[in-house]
Amino acid sequence: MNPLSPFTYYVRHKGQALLVLVLIGSLTLGVHAMVSLTDVTFETMRHSVHYLTRMSRLLASEGPSIGMQSQISSSATLAPGIAAQIRAHPGVAAVLPENSLYVGVPVGVVVPIPVLGVTEADLPAVMEACDLRLKAGRLISPRAGEIVLSEELARALDLRIGDHVSYEINADYYQTMATELTLVGILESVPSDAGPEVRAGFVPYEYLDGHEFYQPRATNWLIIPRPGSRIAVNDFASTLIEG
Repeated sequence: MNPLSPFTYYVRHKGQALLVLVLIGSLTLGVHAMVSLTDVTFETMRHSVHYLTRMSRLLASEGPSIGMQSQISSSATLAPGIAAQIRAHPGVAAVLPENSLYVGVPVGVVVPIPVLGVTEADLPAVMEACDLRLKAGRLISPRAGEIVLSEELARALDLRIGDHVSYEINADYYQTMATELTLVGILESVPSDAGPEVRAGFVPYEYLDGHEFYQPRATNWLIIPRPGSRIAVNDFASTLIEG
């Protein structure tokens, strides 16, 4: 018998060999699990900002970074007239005021997703840009403590129409919600080339802007480009801010 063969070694040291095999197997499974979790997390995060591939978000001041694919941000208050200059660009369909909250979505870790604060007049245009339509319930009222969520978000948070969300209810998921908001509507995705599901939510701009618990508010801007113009519009806005 070859004293150097693996079989000979196993026979003489089968206790130690078994332990080594178990450790190797455990490490292999552990690495596989870590890679799988990373893939799932990154895929989920990609979908969590999916709807912003159709428009960009111009922040009045530096906000939380959550990997938005089309987010344009500045580190200081916007200079007067920037929104007007962007609105005048031929590739821009609309520039709309927005003041966001965030919900935390549990996907192994809690991922912050923006809930856009938009006016009643602008909500239809933003929903169209996000490929969303009302599925159940109703849309938000301008000055009410209400929220609507896409069905994917509502499912992830285990929410139904009539449920309430706030910091006091769950500080991990609703950290930015200083008051109790009532879920009044569920949105569904409209089939399109943007994808089958969207993680998005909306609250009334007017409610956040007028409530003392949400002061001071910074007005951000949603830039909705015309078809085929998103890259050119983003480049123009970025150059304008950097200048």
